[in-house]
Amino acid sequence: RASTRAAVVEARADSARLHGAVARVERIQNAQTRLAQRIEILEGVVDGRLYWLRLMETLSRTLPSYVWLERVDRQDLGPQEIRIEGASFANAAITDYMRGLEAAPELRDVRLVEVARSRRDSIDIQRFTLVAGAEGWRTPTVGPDSTAVGDGSPREIEPAPSPSKGGAR
Repeated sequence: RASTRAAVVEARADSARLHGAVARVERIQNAQTRLAQRIEILEGVVDGRLYWLRLMETLSRTLPSYVWLERVDRQDLGPQEIRIEGASFANAAITDYMRGLEAAPELRDVRLVEVARSRRDSIDIQRFTLVAGAEGWRTPTVGPDSTAVGDGSPREIEPAPSPSKGGAR
């Protein structure tokens, strides 16, 4: 019986000693989870920005001679679509441009919405409008703040430790 009591006392002492370490590990794990969630959000934002850079490069690289762009936008379109407006001297050049865009990994379902004859500086031109799906691009979504407590108010985030004074610079 005395050995059992001694074992219980020792176990309680070990539990009390380890309780602080377990609490620190849990705090670190929670902080890692919050950081991982934030990194995922930031990666989504960066990927979205890089997508548009790659898309503009593709729009430029596939542009045939004697075709020029006048506007690229997403206004009044679905979340994964873009509009490309431009002009050319010939329908064949517009067709070549569409083929180049269809082969691009950043776009899908390139379709001609409109071709209209026009005059610019006494020269006949063909104005065109294309609509395409944005392939590989997703709209970044931001979920609830992972640093918020249950009532939605922000949770205090522990500051990073400050560098030690007097060290090498």
